[in-house]
Amino acid sequence: RSNLWSPRFYGLLSEILRFNRRCKALSAQGVPSDLSLGAFLKQERFSEFFAQHYILPMGAAIWSATLGEIENFPLQFFIQFFHNHGLLNIQDRPQWYTIKGGSKQYIPYFTREFAQQIHLNTPVKAIQRTQQGILVSTEHGTESFDEVILACHSDQALQLLSDASPQENSILSAIPYRENEVVLHHDERLLPALPKARASWNYHLSASRTQPATVTYSMNILQRLDPAAPQFCVSLNNSAAIDPNKILGEYRYSHPVFSQTMVAAQARRAEICGQRHTHFCGAYWYNGFHEDGVKSALDVCQRLGVSL
Repeated sequence: RSNLWSPRFYGLLSEILRFNRRCKALSAQGVPSDLSLGAFLKQERFSEFFAQHYILPMGAAIWSATLGEIENFPLQFFIQFFHNHGLLNIQDRPQWYTIKGGSKQYIPYFTREFAQQIHLNTPVKAIQRTQQGILVSTEHGTESFDEVILACHSDQALQLLSDASPQENSILSAIPYRENEVVLHHDERLLPALPKARASWNYHLSASRTQPATVTYSMNILQRLDPAAPQFCVSLNNSAAIDPNKILGEYRYSHPVFSQTMVAAQARRAEICGQRHTHFCGAYWYNGFHEDGVKSALDVCQRLGVSL
């Protein structure tokens, strides 16, 4: 409520509207491929308060990045993502949906037609392309295939290829991943103190610009849990601040690190995808989300002449 009497707050709202209008205009005109978000903010004379308390933290929360990394984010990619997700609108934003029971629920449906062909606990040690076919080696031996699809992270794919080409080395190494700590807990101290101020995503910034933003998701809001249910939280990269007695589970996940270099590598996908009977599939070819993994998989299907 104190914001109602804050001139700075009204200034922030004005800048949000201006930023949205300017980005929509640029989206229609074309965005320079070499322009970063930080350079754009300076060029358009957006305030430091707007940058540090709105747009950079929002980007850092979405991509689990540092403020410095978001400043160097390609503006073209940033605007494209925000425009596609309705984040440049104040009203009429798209409705987000969640899968009942969590995203793990789609795995059985996805695999039901070929579940018996999945080899669990059988990590691939190496992949080699030869005149006789694609050789895939595991601890159980080596098998030959006509085609290979590497549906994994870019760095994992490069590590698996024992005979990576210069193009594969160049492109895949330009798309790095960062590991994030993920903790499920019910320590409400990591949420805003006022219940009315709590959102699905709640971010916290450290004093250092080199540290990733820490984000705490309110699972009660995201999953629309019963109002009487205890508060469940999922926090990224902030395990030290959580009461150990309130931790329910700890996990580690990796996410792609977006940069100008990565976007340039994405544009070179055709140089390696489908070459030497090898196909690279992953969310890293797009925006890094679940849907992007599916989109990338459909690209591979189309390349192989398969329609779904």
